[in-house]
Amino acid sequence: MTICVCRFYIKCDSSKKTLQLTLLYGGLSVWLEKKIKAIKKELKGPEVKGINIINIHLLESPQNHQNIGQWVNIINTFEYKLIYDMRLLSNKRPIESVKGLIALASDVLLTAPWPQAHAIGQLLSTPPTDKEMLEIQLCLTEYEKQWQK
Repeated sequence: MTICVCRFYIKCDSSKKTLQLTLLYGGLSVWLEKKIKAIKKELKGPEVKGINIINIHLLESPQNHQNIGQWVNIINTFEYKLIYDMRLLSNKRPIESVKGLIALASDVLLTAPWPQAHAIGQLLSTPPTDKEMLEIQLCLTEYEKQWQK
């Protein structure tokens, strides 16, 4: 198989806050999916047999969560969970926070034991260009509109 999706999941202690931040930042995963298509050939290999998704879980607290700070393989997914200060997302406009999230994703992906995850981490290690920031803004806006209907 081929890794074709890399996305963030946001999990706050409050379900209302989780929904709010997911609506604001969900479009970043849409942009990431488009971005990684540029390296599709590097996302294949025996290490990803049966795997097509990478999830990075941002957790407000460790309550009710296992495997924090560890890469795990669950069904068709590579997953990584980390504790994250949600104030970094909720105290700014989403477009102001995405460069930090992309850098975080790069750092996390470069720690994975699979070369396909490293390839995505390497791709994201360069900060987004101005053109990409406009694309990200569009993805953020469209995602929020789509789910607020």
